[in-house]
Amino acid sequence: MIKEFTFGGKKVRLTAYADRIVRVHAGETLTESLFDRYNLLRKPDENVGADIENGIAVDGLSVTFADGVVTFKTDRVTRTVDLATPETEAIKEYFNTELGGMRPSPKQIIGEDAKRSYGTVDFQKNPKYFTVRGIEDERFYGLGAANTDRLVLNGKTYLQRVVYQSNEMPVPFVMTKAGYGILCNSTWWHGVDVCAKNADEIVWYLPDGDVDFFLFAGDSLSDLLERFTYITGRPALLPKWAHGLAFLDQYTADQYEVMRNAAEFRKQGLPCDSISLEPGWMEKRYDFSVNKKWSNGPRGKFLIEEWARSKEYGNVNPNFFTAALERYGFKLHL
Repeated sequence: MIKEFTFGGKKVRLTAYADRIVRVHAGETLTESLFDRYNLLRKPDENVGADIENGIAVDGLSVTFADGVVTFKTDRVTRTVDLATPETEAIKEYFNTELGGMRPSPKQIIGEDAKRSYGTVDFQKNPKYFTVRGIEDERFYGLGAANTDRLVLNGKTYLQRVVYQSNEMPVPFVMTKAGYGILCNSTWWHGVDVCAKNADEIVWYLPDGDVDFFLFAGDSLSDLLERFTYITGRPALLPKWAHGLAFLDQYTADQYEVMRNAAEFRKQGLPCDSISLEPGWMEKRYDFSVNKKWSNGPRGKFLIEEWARSKEYGNVNPNFFTAALERYGFKLHL
């Protein structure tokens, strides 16, 4: 079931997505997100939801819209999400100050010669925000790798952006034992202020894209995770070999050091079946091309002599250290 409204020259669409899940999408054209385009989210269940005044209801959750405010109710709480944005410039300044203009500062990466550039794209073209109000002493959890220094999110502003070595897996989802969760359906860099600017509010700041989010209801955190993974996909069970130690060898390791370490893991009976190599395995230091080669010069760390190559094995020596690792039962990662 879908219901649409207009507000401030924009459309607001409520979609009954599944039991205890409702999607709220607001924008001038209601542009599909990249999550939708690439089918990363489950499609809405058919024949779900009931029509109520100014909104829709699904099992355990009702959502209404009036005068720029989304009101959602569960069996335990009533909260509002304000879509009106009279303080856009002030909010923009706040988040840009708290999050350094949405850009992490350049830093030296171990093993790399120069500071890494994070690009110069302007993500401040059409800023907007939405505010979750009425929070009463609730503790929030989530956001993936965007949160690395605490279990409870309250009292801090977070950058939702993939950044190598510091924020590689942000997850734009928060939840609380009060019985609800929110997933921001955006692939744009954005910020989330969790009860830091105001103790009873969460503010989501979007430098671009539509306001688009999912509301979840559940009696516990595990219930909310079940609803969250219902639309994002269930976690896959790891293969047996992935449950032990995953070993990352040091940058200058050569094939002899790698094999010595592998042999030692087996000798000591340590549960390790995964060995990774740092970028030092490449012939060219930090080769960002698609034509990477093993460090295989006259003094290469991963030497394959010409006489030892075999056309039968794709011109690679079947006794190269990678084949030896496979015989040991190791998976090799680069």
